[in-house]
Amino acid sequence: MSTYFKNTPSSLLNNQLLILCGLFIVIGLIGIIADLEEGKYLLIIGSIGLLLKKGVIIDIDKRLMKSYWGLLGIRFGKWKSLPKVFILIITKISKLNEYNLPSGGAQYFSETTEFRLGIGINGKIQSIISTGNYNLLIEEGKELSESLSVELLDAIKKSKS
Repeated sequence: MSTYFKNTPSSLLNNQLLILCGLFIVIGLIGIIADLEEGKYLLIIGSIGLLLKKGVIIDIDKRLMKSYWGLLGIRFGKWKSLPKVFILIITKISKLNEYNLPSGGAQYFSETTEFRLGIGINGKIQSIISTGNYNLLIEEGKELSESLSVELLDAIKKSKS
């Protein structure tokens, strides 16, 4: 069986929730040291939050795809058939983040860029397979497109020309 397996680069949670889980762990440890029953629960909740993962598995031979959530190596998700006609698309999205400083209304903005490899039907992405570094996604996309015998469209280069 030939498969493609990709964990997302970070855990299932966004950065704010990762910080919250970290705080739960710290407060839980302090609670355990102080001999409080609640400390155990906060430690467990925080630890589970940090251990959650998500990703994609593609069975190339059977042309099946599974988007999953994982905890401690156990993956939860359903296998779905890949579309009969599709292409792999590399795209880029830019996000503008706004931050308010607590000292009195000052704002600052930060732009982040995320590169994505996805399954596309009629030029639109239906499922995100992977995110990360542009050059690594190009290599991943080439290998996967050859394995699945489908076209790889680099929408970033196409939009630059």
